[in-house]
Amino acid sequence: MTTQEQITKLNTIIEKLKDIHQFVGDPYYNINKSILEINQRVSMNAKKVEHYRALKKAKKQSADKHVDLGLDISSENFVIINQKQELVDFYIKDIYERIETIGTSIKDQSKILIDIVARLDKLEN
Repeated sequence: MTTQEQITKLNTIIEKLKDIHQFVGDPYYNINKSILEINQRVSMNAKKVEHYRALKKAKKQSADKHVDLGLDISSENFVIINQKQELVDFYIKDIYERIETIGTSIKDQSKILIDIVARLDKLEN
């Protein structure tokens, strides 16, 4: 690899890594939107839980009402858990992709460094 090719490769690595620490763009906008939706679902579910407890204490209502509400609360909890799991999966995938990019960049830089050291060694001899 020529010196110019090495410089080009190093500049490419710099470009690849310059924003790797930032979480910006459409996917992260959608994530923030999902987080807001999850928080709203949790708040609404908390109100349902309060209503469920009130129905259970009253004992005047039929058992069907509070059982149906309990099932609705459980169902909503599963939706919330699934949404949170999707977010975790996205972040894990994204982080592993970033780690792979960093690893590849380190490997490429190491190869260039070895080549430079070999050239310097030849010049000294």
